[in-house]
Amino acid sequence: MVDVDAELEVVKARWASDFEHNEAHFLWANGFHSEVVADAPERLRLLMAAVGLVLLIACANIANLLLARGERRHSEVAVRTTLGAGRGRIPRQLATESLVLAGAAAVLGLALAYVGTHQLIAMDPEALPRLGEVAWDGNVLLFTLGMTLVTAMLFGIAPALLAGRRAASSLAGYASRTVGGPRSRSLRRVLVTGEVGLSLVVILAGLVVRSFSALTDTNPRIDPDNLMTFVISLPSAAYPDDELIPSEFERLMDGLRALTGVTEVTGGSSLPFSGRAQWDFQLEDRPPRPDGDLAWNAGITHVGTDYFETYGIPVLEGRGLTSRDGRHDELVAVVSETMASRFWPGESVIGKRFGYQMEDSMPWMTIVGLVRDRVNSVVNEERYPHVYVPESQAGISTYFVPRSFGIVVRAGPSVEGLVPGMRAAVSDFDSDLPLYQMRTMEDIVSASFAGPRIMTNLLGIFALIALVLAGVGIYGVISYSVAGRTKEIGVRAALGAERGEITRMILGEGARPLVAGVTCGVVGAWLATRLLEQMLWVEATDPLTFVLLAGVLLAVGMAANWVPAMRATRIAPTEALREQ
Repeated sequence: MVDVDAELEVVKARWASDFEHNEAHFLWANGFHSEVVADAPERLRLLMAAVGLVLLIACANIANLLLARGERRHSEVAVRTTLGAGRGRIPRQLATESLVLAGAAAVLGLALAYVGTHQLIAMDPEALPRLGEVAWDGNVLLFTLGMTLVTAMLFGIAPALLAGRRAASSLAGYASRTVGGPRSRSLRRVLVTGEVGLSLVVILAGLVVRSFSALTDTNPRIDPDNLMTFVISLPSAAYPDDELIPSEFERLMDGLRALTGVTEVTGGSSLPFSGRAQWDFQLEDRPPRPDGDLAWNAGITHVGTDYFETYGIPVLEGRGLTSRDGRHDELVAVVSETMASRFWPGESVIGKRFGYQMEDSMPWMTIVGLVRDRVNSVVNEERYPHVYVPESQAGISTYFVPRSFGIVVRAGPSVEGLVPGMRAAVSDFDSDLPLYQMRTMEDIVSASFAGPRIMTNLLGIFALIALVLAGVGIYGVISYSVAGRTKEIGVRAALGAERGEITRMILGEGARPLVAGVTCGVVGAWLATRLLEQMLWVEATDPLTFVLLAGVLLAVGMAANWVPAMRATRIAPTEALREQ
């Protein structure tokens, strides 16, 4: 980019030399890659982080369950060793079992991923750049195979080898032990704490969901109901006279107005949500910008008659643009609220004049109206000054006459039913003209939410999976703990412990790692919000989201604790004391 910047400086110097009014301009360059992918890398990195968190939660679950399963089989391993099984045979058997389980899970996971991938793309193929090109390849299968082997080796074979080493102890020694001694229980509690802490993806997803809700509640600043749009261009080969272009567009719109059911028709050089063109200007009531200062800039749209009425953009002061603002009439313009507040704060803009410097003249335009800001790209964009000039005066008050026009037709509830009539009207105007980008304005507004919507859906799914996995993990650990302490619970009951006391004991033991995990998760989520700030439309550290979802995590965890606690209170002392 250094060479590009140097080249731009040369171009800027020549530009300022050839056109004196361009002294206050500036030039910049954007890489083609960044223009194509936009903010997709940040979104994908967030999704990858969420996937990684869910994967770690699943691994913690597997570790807990297989460690407990390995402990339950210590006695079996001891029996096999006593009967002459070699040290290598038992680990091979347990490893085979783990590989079979992991392989079956991998096949099921691939099937679900295959279906899920197609469903994801079908949601909105345009939500992310090149999303429609996403497909499976060898890397996906290799990653799945690698994770299957690592999971089986780490969480299946490692406990098996540990069990094999301990098998040298006497059979009686294993028979007398309860499942899960203090060390193993501590390890599993640490895993539960980590598992719940990693569920911070729930809080991050909650922030994104609240942001999307705030975004969709944002006023689009136009009335999109029953609006059909399309774009049409008049080629210079067929329409060589620039002065006639505005009247040709008006003739086309008159043909559309004649259709039954059509109530309003207008057009503009750009449609809302399609970006903006911006030009520098000068103000009549103040001197030009000094050398070295940035030029005054504002977005600009050339518009047809009834533009603001058709879009439902309210005129706050003065009037809109009408058919009386012709090519030979006074040069006029309408400006947006942001334009008025930035350049004439606290003043009425009606009667103020501005203009675009031509080579040998300065055609001043008189402001005749003030309107609400319109959306140029996305509804949550920062508001920017904007001016509207009559298409009929293009080329006189502005630099050129636009040959592409975004036509907008408002009709009744069945505006889609008028599409054949619109095509026929365009064909009657000129049968050689293509009509493209035909969409309802509601579809255009909805498309502006595509990226945030897919992020919300995916993070919501990941958050739900994380909640389920955390609940299952907590339930499994507490259930195994209760199963291993059946004799202890029976002794407590025999010595007079009440059911409520036993319930509180089990719930208290389950609550400690749960509270520690939620605390870690809240702190982790607070730190992670720094990575999300540019994607959010609510406060990154929104207290309501943090408190509510931390409470949800605690509720899910305590619900998972409750079932084993209730089971523990139903253990009969005589039955427990008979256990060996």
